[in-house]
Parts: sequence; C-alpha cells; structure tokens
Amino acid sequence: MYSIISLLFLAVIYVLVDVNNSLQINYVYHNYTAMTGILKNINKTHSDLVFLYSIGQSVEGRELWVLLITKEPNKEVLLKPNVKYVANMHGNEAVGRELMLQLIAYLINNSGKKSIRNLLETTRIHIMPSMNPDGFELSLEGRCEGPGRYVPTNIFSY
Repeated sequence: MYSIISLLFLAVIYVLVDVNNSLQINYVYHNYTAMTGILKNINKTHSDLVFLYSIGQSVEGRELWVLLITKEPNKEVLLKPNVKYVANMHGNEAVGRELMLQLIAYLINNSGKKSIRNLLETTRIHIMPSMNPDGFELSLEGRCEGPGRYVPTNIFSY
C-alpha cells in the first residue's frame, strides 16, 4: 500500500511532467513572425503527428502556412478523409487565427486520449491559421474596419 504522502508526491510529479510535456500557446494575438515560430517549433517537436507546409506566398511575400495533423503525417493513406480549417481570411478577424493555434495545441496535447487518437488515425486535419497574413499585419487591435481588410490593388493585374 502506498502512503498518502507517496500518493501526493506521485500526483505532483504527474502534474509537473504533464505540464512540461504539453504544448502551451499563450492567449495573445500572435503576429506573423510569432505564428510562424510556433508552427515551425511544433513541426520540429511533434514530427510524429504533424507536417508543416506552405501553399504559396501572400502578395507581400509571407508564407501561407498549413499544419497537417494526423497519425503518420508523411504518408498519404488511400481513402483517408482530409479536413481543412481556414482562419483569418480578413486581416482584422484575428480570433480565428488564435482559435486554430489553440486547436492545434489541444489535438497534440490530447493525442493519447482514445477519442483524439481515433480522430488522428482516421482523418488528415489541415489547419491554416492565417489565410491573410498581410491584412493581419496591417490591422489595428480594437478596430473592425480599415486596413485589416486588405486587398492589394495589384492582385487582379495581368
């Protein structure tokens, strides 16, 4: 039998180990540089679950990052469904970007739980936190109008 003190000690160690191994993303607005750093770090530290790729560049040359989360991310499995989440279509719609970063952390941190493990084994989840990084960089916190709804004038030029 374990003594109460031993059980408390084990509980504290379990909590500390869990916190140290979990992915923590602050509840703040992340600019392009911070978001890119987070995605690259996740790709580096969780390569068994994720694969980071770019679908191209924005008008101002920023990468349009997508993080794939699934079991065996470097393997395309025939008939395994693909799902995509896209956020921050307008630069000043920043909450979606942060929600996608938190969703990434949630899926990674809970990948050992049966329901999330099953989801990652049967689905390829593509998460694009920012479709409009240029507009986000121009937007001002607290303003719902103005330059955050950025559409460059040369986007339709031939």
